[in-house]
Amino acid sequence: MNPVPVPDRGVLNWPLAGLSALLVLLIVLTPDLVAPNTPTAGCFGSAPKLDVDQPLGMNVLKLYVDGVETIRFLNLSIAIANATWPPPPSAAGLNWSRWANASESLFDNLTTSIDPVAVNVTATYVDPQNGRAVYGGQYVLAVSGTTLLVATLTPALSGTAPSAVPLDTLPVELPLTLEVGACP
Repeated sequence: MNPVPVPDRGVLNWPLAGLSALLVLLIVLTPDLVAPNTPTAGCFGSAPKLDVDQPLGMNVLKLYVDGVETIRFLNLSIAIANATWPPPPSAAGLNWSRWANASESLFDNLTTSIDPVAVNVTATYVDPQNGRAVYGGQYVLAVSGTTLLVATLTPALSGTAPSAVPLDTLPVELPLTLEVGACP
């Protein structure tokens, strides 16, 4: 009869030790690796964006405002106005005639056939610690042939959005700027 070999107590089983160390590391770091569902107001996770889409075969633009992360906003609003192309230098004098508002919501949306159209977006987020952030942005959008032309009326957004987007690559995400609040 052959005896069953007994491992030497002084020798470390490296594969098992490495696997155990990796498991402990994952247990410790997992809470930091998983994004929280309630980001701090004013920080990246609470930032909203304006999504612009044009469904195939339709002469309308669909406008959506939602977060870069899935979060609930205290208030969201989208307003539109008739515009000109090239766009005016500022939003002064635009008649914001149609509004879509949502409270305690993940997103808001509006569909328009106005071309060119000015878009005014405001989003307010309040985090669990009562930190408040207000975001906003104003754009002029125009469809020219197979291209969506984009111009911002918000100086802080100058250079942050594309100026022309092929319609077949829509939707496009347009950033909004932090107007009130700051990331701690």
